[in-house]
Amino acid sequence: MTSVVVSTVGFLLLITIRIIVSCDTNSKYMISNQRVTFHDAYVRCRQHGFDPVEILSGQDEKEIEAALKNETAYSWVNGYWIFATNLGDYTNFYWLDSGKPLLFSQFDVSEPKSFEDANCLEIYKTSPDNFLWCSAACDTKLKFICKYREM
Repeated sequence: MTSVVVSTVGFLLLITIRIIVSCDTNSKYMISNQRVTFHDAYVRCRQHGFDPVEILSGQDEKEIEAALKNETAYSWVNGYWIFATNLGDYTNFYWLDSGKPLLFSQFDVSEPKSFEDANCLEIYKTSPDNFLWCSAACDTKLKFICKYREM
């Protein structure tokens, strides 16, 4: 009896993620419309077979910006988690999935913040053609970006 309930719950979760996700068939990114904490977003990417997005180069940045081009809401409160954190030493940001340090970044001029609780990174739109990164508290609820796994 328990296994039936677990299977049903898993099936319902799969349906839910399909409803809240928007993706372009020409894109390699999955953009969520649901707002969750940084760690919940990471888990959701993994649970549904995606990789948490990492922006390792200017080319990656351009691809993410293209995937978010239709977004109309500006400001950091309408941003997307990009899965880098400094929770290891509270100083140096690194990509949570690969462990690589940030060698490329698009921080706003006052970023990253030095607040003790601003330990996770997001990307947000500042104008129709401009995106920046900022640090935010990991328990902030934001949308998130996952990447389709490369085959």
